[in-house]
Amino acid sequence: MVLLYRTTFLIFILLGIRSTIHAQTPADKPIRGTFQTMRFEQFAQAVETQTPYRFFYNPADVDSLIVDLKVENQPLRTVLQQLFNGTKYSYAIDNQKRIYITINRLIRTELPIGFFQRGGVTTGADSTSSAYLTESQKKLVEPETKVYDIGKRTNPIRPGRSTIAGFVRNVASGEPIVGAAIYVENPRIGTVSDQFGYYSITLPRGRHELRIRSIGLKDTRRRIILYADDKFNIEMEDDVIALKEVVIEAEKDKNISGLQMGQERVDIKSIKQVPTALGEADLLRVIQTLPGVKTVGESSTGLNVRGGATDQNLILYNDAPIYNSSHLFGFFSAFNPDMIKSAELYKSAIPARFGGRLSSVLDVQTRDGNKKKFVGSGGIGLLTGRLTLEGPLIKDKTSFIAGIRTTYSDWLLKQLQNAAYKKSQAQFYDLNLHITHEMNERNTFYLTGYLSKDKFRLNSDTAYSYQNQTATLKWKHIFNNKLYSVFTGNYSGYKYNVSSDKNPVNAYDLGFSINQTQVKADFNYFPTNQHAVDFGLARPSTGFLPVIFSLEAVNHSFCPT
Repeated sequence: MVLLYRTTFLIFILLGIRSTIHAQTPADKPIRGTFQTMRFEQFAQAVETQTPYRFFYNPADVDSLIVDLKVENQPLRTVLQQLFNGTKYSYAIDNQKRIYITINRLIRTELPIGFFQRGGVTTGADSTSSAYLTESQKKLVEPETKVYDIGKRTNPIRPGRSTIAGFVRNVASGEPIVGAAIYVENPRIGTVSDQFGYYSITLPRGRHELRIRSIGLKDTRRRIILYADDKFNIEMEDDVIALKEVVIEAEKDKNISGLQMGQERVDIKSIKQVPTALGEADLLRVIQTLPGVKTVGESSTGLNVRGGATDQNLILYNDAPIYNSSHLFGFFSAFNPDMIKSAELYKSAIPARFGGRLSSVLDVQTRDGNKKKFVGSGGIGLLTGRLTLEGPLIKDKTSFIAGIRTTYSDWLLKQLQNAAYKKSQAQFYDLNLHITHEMNERNTFYLTGYLSKDKFRLNSDTAYSYQNQTATLKWKHIFNNKLYSVFTGNYSGYKYNVSSDKNPVNAYDLGFSINQTQVKADFNYFPTNQHAVDFGLARPSTGFLPVIFSLEAVNHSFCPT
């Protein structure tokens, strides 16, 4: 009997301890502090430093809410009840340590008792509604509702500023997004991602809401608490807009890209929207529509920029010079439209990193390829056919994109009845390959190869041919959030040949070639959010040439709304 009493007493003690543990919920963890005439945003930040909880609310809803409390080891739930008692505000706490603040609306974190017995439908004061998201929808919504800790967490948050840096990429393909605006409203600070999708922004330590915008992509935001310097990558999704009306506006996003004079930027979406002849999207045809640019003549892709000659232009393909930018008598440009990501034309104030040209510089960049899945695209025009394949070699780390384009005009000429056309010949092809490998957060490698060849003869025995070939290797290294470098080595070759062998007595074969190699190192430093310093060295094949230092002042005091 004594043993039975002891056992029963022990069971009651254990049950009492267990009930005490359950009664002391995480939300009841005591907090302390003096919160006098404090904005709710500051109060939420102070509570988050003492507890593992995160507040979720609309800043516009609480901008007029002032906290005036003195708390001495009181449970968090009690403090919130004192704060919101008699007001229009409500709060809810879920089991994921999240606190939701709403106005005139109560969020239920659990289904009411007997929900399933009543068929899942209730009325009156106990009514509730629930929405069930798919896994893909959750992946898109979660980044905007989650609060990210940037840097090692400290309590309290140290005063001062810290720098956030990282990449902005497309969520579907993993490709970097160029020219994305990353900014905060208060204080109004912003920056823009570069050609690699890389950004760097310096903010006061504490809680911020990063807003991210880019043309053709859905606006997104990230809630962060900044403790120290750290990396933070951002993903964006494509935005498909069903047009109900046509609104013509000035390019309001241009005022955030910088103060570079004489610079025109063209992306692949703009290239494919411009109607061109023979059903082929053409980069150089689009460039010819820009102010100050004219063609050298009909059916030609040569450029005259502000009165300059064609040979006074520098055309770069992933930093390697292209000496002849046309195919098939000038009907087509040398660039496969499916490979191009963007192109920038500098008509004046050419940056020092290009080495200088009398007329202009056209900088063409290729896409990095899809890092998520294998895809392909192609097309058949009146005179040409093309095929492009891309995909991951190592998912989320290494991607490739390869393209081939050729013409069947040579076959078409032989189908014509006119003997003069049958004796003519016109053919070309170009091959492209680009590989991107992200070794780690600080090191990324880019490899590009390009080869094109043209051969034609017009009702004669004289044959003309020329060939472009380039190879580029880049290594991007991030030293810290404010400084990174790009080391580049490239080779560019051009061959031209004219020959005739119909008459052995007068047969000839003439040609020349150009071969150029270059090694350079470019450094980008962001001392503040308003300035960027670019400097570096370059060694061409003709000798050692230091590139002069260049300073680019970029004003980012903008409001992209």
